[in-house]
Amino acid sequence: MKKYILLLLIFLTSTSFGGIVNNSGTSGTDSLSFQFYLLDSIGNNISLASSDSIGLVVFYPNGDEAYALTILGNNGNITETTLSNIGSFYVYADAVANFDGSSASDGVYKWLMIVNDISLGLHTSHSGEFQLYQNSDFNTRLDYLNASISSRSTFNPSTDTVNAYTNIDSTTIARSVWNTPQSSHLIAGTFGDYLDSDISGLGSGSGIYAQSVVVYDTANGQPVSGVNVLIRNLAQSTLIASGNSDVYGYSTFNLNADSFLIVGYAPGYLFEAFDTLVVTGNSVDTIFGYQIDIGNPVEPNLCRVYGYLYGITGLPEVGAGVTAALSTGDVRSGSLIISPFSKSTTTDSLGYFYLDLIPSDSLSPVNQKYEFTISRTDGTVLRQRIEIPALAQWSLSW
Repeated sequence: MKKYILLLLIFLTSTSFGGIVNNSGTSGTDSLSFQFYLLDSIGNNISLASSDSIGLVVFYPNGDEAYALTILGNNGNITETTLSNIGSFYVYADAVANFDGSSASDGVYKWLMIVNDISLGLHTSHSGEFQLYQNSDFNTRLDYLNASISSRSTFNPSTDTVNAYTNIDSTTIARSVWNTPQSSHLIAGTFGDYLDSDISGLGSGSGIYAQSVVVYDTANGQPVSGVNVLIRNLAQSTLIASGNSDVYGYSTFNLNADSFLIVGYAPGYLFEAFDTLVVTGNSVDTIFGYQIDIGNPVEPNLCRVYGYLYGITGLPEVGAGVTAALSTGDVRSGSLIISPFSKSTTTDSLGYFYLDLIPSDSLSPVNQKYEFTISRTDGTVLRQRIEIPALAQWSLSW
């Protein structure tokens, strides 16, 4: 009986990135290292013999061959490092200028190395890449970076230190806000008077008095964190400031002497519709709310959209009609055509309403929006197109 021995050539691979290099000379900073190792057929680390061969091919950024060589395991540019209980690792190093080809160009080079164990007939392959900046180009970029950093701080390249910037004044700040000078805006403390209302109304406000608002749960007397607290003018035409209550229920604002409305919002809570805040100096005010049970939609694949409707006086809008509708186009939920679709309800004695709706991402075509119509008892009609999220409960905000 004849016996046949099948010799398998096994290729095991690794990849690496050699970083950014330049090709100005043969010093350590201009050298490139290729790390490699050998494995046997079951993945064990084995040593490189002097008769083993190593093939290396380097490719230009455009994919053409830039350099190729074949060396033996006893080449003088190969160094070995041995780790206890792991095995040997090797590095082949030489000047970048020997690898980048006769027509060196900036960009990312790729390389492939195959290490051939002669005795076992096994090949271990390694690949990687490095990015080349030629000497003049490399230094130009470094000089530009140094100049950019130095122009924006007191960075000293010779000592590699950064000192605190001591030249910031009202003029410097103002020039960061406006491209050209504005009347009187160079005076410290007056910037908010000249910014547009959208900017000056953001955050905690720009007034001269510190005003804290504390949010409490009326059921247990405990502070409520994470409540979105809005400060509006009495006409509700301008948002003066906004903030969120901390773990102690506090949110702090900077307000001028005036009267404002405080509006609180948090999922699962109902707060006083409009709490009037009168500011005459530094003070603390409170708003109260309590948890409400929104309930779950009638079917698990629906979203319960809920909300509270108030009039301009802050009283609940009782008996207002709320309708959600889809267009008369071909709107589907799964394989069913559900359009035209309309669902309505009315607000109760608290101004509360809810509708159980199919989330928009469960409808096709995609990105379907419901048209909400609110018909108030004074004859005012409000309309808005809204996308419904895939949540069990979602608070509708206008």
